[in-house]
Amino acid sequence: IIDNDAASVSISTAATVSEAAGTATFTVTLTGNVQESFTVNYATSDGGAIAPGDYANATGSVIFPAGSISGATRTFTALIQNDNLVETGETFSAALTGITGFVTINTAAATTTIVDNDVASVSISVPATVNENGGTATFTVTLTGSIQEAVTVSYATANGSASAPGDYLARTGAVTFPAGSANGAVQTFTVDLVDDTFAEPNESFGASLTGITGLATISSTATSAMTAINDNDVASLSISTDATVNESAGTATFTVTLTGGIQDAFTVDYATANGTAIAPGDYTITTGTVNFPSGSVSGTTRTFTVPIQDDNLRESGETFSATLSNITGLATIATATATTTITDNDAASVAITTDPTVNEAAGTATFTVTLTGNVQQAFTVNYATVNGSAFQPNDYTATSGTITFPAGSVNGATKTFTVPIFNDQLAEGDEMFSATLSGITGGLVTIGTATAPTTIIDNDVASVSISTVPTVNEAAGTATFMVTLSGGAQDVVTVNYSTSNGSAVQPNDYTATSGTISFPAGSVNGTVSSFTVPIVNDQFREGDETFSATLSGTVGLATIATASATTTIIDNDAASVSLSTPLTVNEAAGTATFTVTLTGNVQEAFTVDYATANGTAESPGDYTAITAGTVSFPAGSASGAFQTFTVAINDDNLVESGETFSASLTGITG
Repeated sequence: IIDNDAASVSISTAATVSEAAGTATFTVTLTGNVQESFTVNYATSDGGAIAPGDYANATGSVIFPAGSISGATRTFTALIQNDNLVETGETFSAALTGITGFVTINTAAATTTIVDNDVASVSISVPATVNENGGTATFTVTLTGSIQEAVTVSYATANGSASAPGDYLARTGAVTFPAGSANGAVQTFTVDLVDDTFAEPNESFGASLTGITGLATISSTATSAMTAINDNDVASLSISTDATVNESAGTATFTVTLTGGIQDAFTVDYATANGTAIAPGDYTITTGTVNFPSGSVSGTTRTFTVPIQDDNLRESGETFSATLSNITGLATIATATATTTITDNDAASVAITTDPTVNEAAGTATFTVTLTGNVQQAFTVNYATVNGSAFQPNDYTATSGTITFPAGSVNGATKTFTVPIFNDQLAEGDEMFSATLSGITGGLVTIGTATAPTTIIDNDVASVSISTVPTVNEAAGTATFMVTLSGGAQDVVTVNYSTSNGSAVQPNDYTATSGTISFPAGSVNGTVSSFTVPIVNDQFREGDETFSATLSGTVGLATIATASATTTIIDNDAASVSLSTPLTVNEAAGTATFTVTLTGNVQEAFTVDYATANGTAESPGDYTAITAGTVSFPAGSASGAFQTFTVAINDDNLVESGETFSASLTGITG
């Protein structure tokens, strides 16, 4: 019987099998019924999967028993390696061969793909911070999982707060993990950093993984990595100003200087503060803000000015300051405060004055100290008197002390002090003394006029008067003249004296005398000085004769009140005349001679009158009468000198007795 039935076997398997399944199951299926048992051989063979790395080779036979019906199956398994390598789905096959019986092989081979259950990913990382001066930032790409085949990862940098090319140099590229790279393998790439000179905040930038080739993924949690660039630059501000500014300048300029560059704009506040200078009297309070724009380089400056008051007060150099605060941005304040001294442009001085003269009777001399200019602060100045031609304590009382001008004293302010003056009784010259300023303290005031002299006008007078006794006997030998001081004299007073003739004539009656009388300094009222004049005690009868002494040429502060004094020399000599004649005279003689004889010497000429008188003889019979006759004795006639006169006698012819007549001296001159 020719059989008309057919039976065949086909091999099949799942299209894919997970690497984790451990085995791959192959099924041999009978199509058609069989009466007798049969066997069929099988064997695995490599495809993309390679034994024994990916699976274990399997060979063997399956047996279908007799009576197997269509659809009956037999299975066998091949072991699969569950490795840790990421790989592609890899195929291997199992093929039927060597069938026995009446069955044919319809589908001889079946292929399955081992689906990999491993994963590999790459992640990028970088240190959290890098230093700007480090040169580079190193990014690390790390493989998680092992890979069978090479994997290439692309990367690119991206700006954050840091930007290229100012802060770093942008970079793109790729790193490759070679085939067989194990879990934890790393690849790195570096990004160049820009070491600028600007102070800036810590700025970040990153790198991202932008693409991958090969059987790895990019980790969703580490697609990119950011790092912060630690800035190594510093910037600071310092405020400065001129050490001094003249008050007349009107303003003081403060300069804020940046040391180090800055990337971002920033501001800083400023405000003035009192020192010894006080606002608003000395300067105007000033506040504000200065701005430094982004990109400011080291040495950039900003200024602000403060108005200064140009007052009229003399004051010391006064200080005020300006201080920085509340800085914004990445700069610090290195020097927060600058101080300047306002140099005063005002002047103040004191001058001492007084009346050029003061009368001694005034009792005091007043000195005035006058301020020129205004002063802010109180000050003192010492004063003291100084001798000139006037001396203390005789002429004035030495005086010293201190004058104080209070704070805020204005131009023209005055202070006075008085000096007691002595109203003495001494005639003296107008005498000068001074008061002098010294030792000024405070207020920055100078002494303009240090000394003021005043002259004490004397109110006393002194005079000299000459006197003498009205008469002096010739026998006294001298005549004394007194010179009397009326009023006191402070200084030596001298006066010249000299004699002068009156009726007395030198050298016959007195000796001419001259000289100088001195009254010593300090002579008081009534002081007397005298001098004597020798008198000639001659032997001549003379009249009381006068001579004088006269003052002249005073030296010192005295006048001549009575310039001359006259004294009369009382003569101590006697002279007389006697008349004689012979007792008798002969009538025939013709004359009778009478002699007038001088006893004593006479200085001056004198005359003697005579006259005859009858006796028993009578005129004209006996003689010729002389009723008035005169004889003269010349000046300088000496004792014994005589003068004569004659009387005519009549020689009559009468006899008569002797008759007498006489002559008498009837008057004398001198």
